Amino acid sequence: MNPMSRRTGLLSVVLLALLMLAGFVPSGATAQSRSVEWLQYDVNLDVQTDGSIDVSEYQIIEFTGGPFSGGFAEIPLDRIDQLDQVLVSQINGDNVSSFVYVRPSAYDGSPGTFTVEQTASEAIVDYGFEPVSNDTIGILLQYRVSGVIRVYPDETPPNQQLWWTAIGKEVTDIADIRSASVAIHLPEAVDPDEVIAGSEMVDLEATNLDNQVWRWTRENMSSGDDLIVRLQFPPITSAPAPSWQARIDQQAADEEAAEKRSALLNLLFLAIAGLAAVAGSIGLYGLWYTVGRDPYAPEFATFVATPPDDLPPGAAGTLIDEKAQDADIIATLLDLARRDVLKLDEQPGQGWFGSSDFAMTLASVPEDLRPFESTMLKALFGSNLEPGKSVKFSEVKSRFTATVDHMKLQLNDEVVQRGYFDKRPIEVRKMWRQRSSVGLIVSAIASTVLILLYAQDAGAIWLIPVVLFGLGIGLRFLSQHMPRKTQAGAEAARRWEAFRRYLDDIEKYEKIANHTEIFDTYLPFVVAFGIEESWVRKFAAVQAPSPSWFEPAPGGGAWTGGGRGPVIVMGDGRSRGGSGDSWGKGYSGGGSGGGLHPDAGGGGIDLPNMGDLQRTSDTAARTLGNTSNSLFKMLATAATVLASSSGSGGSGGGSRGGGFGGSRGGGGFSGGGSRGGSSGGGGRGFR
Repeated sequence: MNPMSRRTGLLSVVLLALLMLAGFVPSGATAQSRSVEWLQYDVNLDVQTDGSIDVSEYQIIEFTGGPFSGGFAEIPLDRIDQLDQVLVSQINGDNVSSFVYVRPSAYDGSPGTFTVEQTASEAIVDYGFEPVSNDTIGILLQYRVSGVIRVYPDETPPNQQLWWTAIGKEVTDIADIRSASVAIHLPEAVDPDEVIAGSEMVDLEATNLDNQVWRWTRENMSSGDDLIVRLQFPPITSAPAPSWQARIDQQAADEEAAEKRSALLNLLFLAIAGLAAVAGSIGLYGLWYTVGRDPYAPEFATFVATPPDDLPPGAAGTLIDEKAQDADIIATLLDLARRDVLKLDEQPGQGWFGSSDFAMTLASVPEDLRPFESTMLKALFGSNLEPGKSVKFSEVKSRFTATVDHMKLQLNDEVVQRGYFDKRPIEVRKMWRQRSSVGLIVSAIASTVLILLYAQDAGAIWLIPVVLFGLGIGLRFLSQHMPRKTQAGAEAARRWEAFRRYLDDIEKYEKIANHTEIFDTYLPFVVAFGIEESWVRKFAAVQAPSPSWFEPAPGGGAWTGGGRGPVIVMGDGRSRGGSGDSWGKGYSGGGSGGGLHPDAGGGGIDLPNMGDLQRTSDTAARTLGNTSNSLFKMLATAATVLASSSGSGGSGGGSRGGGFGGSRGGGGFSGGGSRGGSSGGGGRGFR
C-alpha cells in the first residue's frame, strides 16, 4: 500500500469515529430531562337513574422537558360490566377541543385523535395531542360504565353501593399530584342519615355538599398514594346487581369467615401455649421436688478438719456433685500414690520442644483395693499385678482411657453400696435424658402435624412447638439434677461439704507453715473437689515438702507461670505471685538455681562421689515450691488423657381487604359489599 492510500484510509477511519461520537452526543432537545406532574386531578362520578355512571377525569398536567405528544389510560374491567361512550378532549382555558375517534387498527397517534381497545380484562384509551415541552395542558377523559353499583335489596336497610378507585397507585407511581378530588353525584337528594361515605384512608372524610353530592379531596399525593372512595345510599336507581357481585360477595364472606376462624384459632393456640408453658414449668419443678430433690439434712458444721468417714477421695467427689468425673479418676490415682501403692517419675522430653512423659511403678498391691482402684491398676500395669513393675503413661494411655467409663460406673456403685443413693446417679441422669429425647421427638411430630393443619390459618400455632421444645430442653437440663440421695447420703454429703470448706479455706483454720504435712495427705481430696490450684499455691508459698511418691524430672524447677495465681519460686528461695490459667498451660520449668537435682541445669548442687548421700540430700531439699511445675505437668497430662477418652462428657384499586371507615352517625357498609375491591382505577401516563 502506497503512502497516499495509507493516509486516505487513516483519514476515513478518523472521520468515521468522529461521526459515531457525534451520534452519541445528545442534542439540546434530547438531552433535556423529561418529567410530569399533575397540578390537578379531579374525578366526577355522575350516577344515572338506570344505574349507569358517567365518569369524567379532568387533569391539568405540567410537562417539563419534552416533547410530549400523547397519553393513555388503562381501565380495569373486572368489576365493570360495560364501558362505552369514551370521549377525550383538550382544554385550554375556556377552549375545549374534542379529539376524533380512530379505529385501533388505523390509529397512529396523530394530534387530536384517540382510540379505544378493549380486552377481556381492560379498556385501553390512547390519544395524541400537539407536541408540548415545558408547558401545561388540560385533558378531559369521559366515559360511561354500567354494572358497577352493588345492589343489596335484602339488607336492613336495603341499599346500593358504589366503590370506585378514582386514582390508583399506578398513577402516583408515574408522577406526583398536587391536588386531587373525587365527587359522587346521586340522581336525587337523599336523607344523609341513610348514607355512609367512606374511604381507604381513615382520616379522609367526605363532604356532603347538598345531600346529593359527596366530595373527597387530597393534597400532595406521591408514589404509592391512592384515592379510593365508597358510598352507600338508598336504592334510588334501577341498577341490577352486576354480574361479578355474587362472586365478590362470596369471596368477601369467605375471607371474613376465615378471619374470624383465624382469630379464634390464634386465641385458642395462644391460650394453649400459655397454659402449657405455665403448667409445664410447674410440672418440671414439681417433678424435681418430688423425685429429684434430696432429703433435708441440717448443716453438719461450719467445717471439719478431717475426712468424716473412710470414703475414698473419688467417691467423695461423686457423692457431693452426684457425678463421677475425670477429676475423681485423677484423685483416685493420687490416692493410690499417697498410699504407697504406686510411684510417679517425670521423664523429660527429648530436645527443646520435647514433651514430658511419666513413668509409673507399682510399689505394692494391697488386699483391700476397691473395685475401681483394682480396675485402674490393671489398666495401668496389666492383669498381672506384680510389685516393681514399671510402665510409661504414654504406653498405656489407650488401655487406660478405655476403662475410664467402667471406673466411673464403679465409683457410682461405691456410693450406692454405701447406701448414699438407691440407684446409680449416672443411670438416673441417662434415664431422664432419654425421656427428654422421647418428649422432644413426640413434640416435634405433634407440632409438625399441627403446623401442617393450621399454619395458614393461625400464626400462633408456632407458639406451641416453641413451648414444647422449651419444656423438652428444660427436662434435659433437669436430668442433671434428678439423682436423689438417700437420707444417709444427704447427711454424709453435708459432712463432706464441711470438710471441703475446710480445705478450700485452709489458711483460715490452720497455720499452714506448721502443718505442711497435710498437703500430701489431702491432695487427692482437693483434686476431687476441684480446688487443687489454690491448694498448691498456698502450700508452695510456705515451701511445703513435695510428695514423696512423685519424682520430678531433673531441672523441673519451680512453678514460674500459669495456673490461677501460682507462686513463682526464685532461685534464692524468694517467691512472688503469678498469673492465672488452667492445668497444662503456661507452666515453664527451671530457672536459675531453681533445680536442686544433681542433674539439673543452672544452680544445681554437684557433689561428685557422694552417691546415695547426695540423692538423699536432694530429696530432703526438694520442696513443693521447687517441684510444683512438674506436679502440675503430671496433673495436666492426666486431665488431657481423660478429656480425650470416649466417656467424657393488583392494579387499579383491585381486590383489597381491610375495613373502610364510614362517615355518618357511625356504622359500616352492609351486605356482601362490606369487603372486596373497587371498580375503576388503572394506570395513566404520557408519551
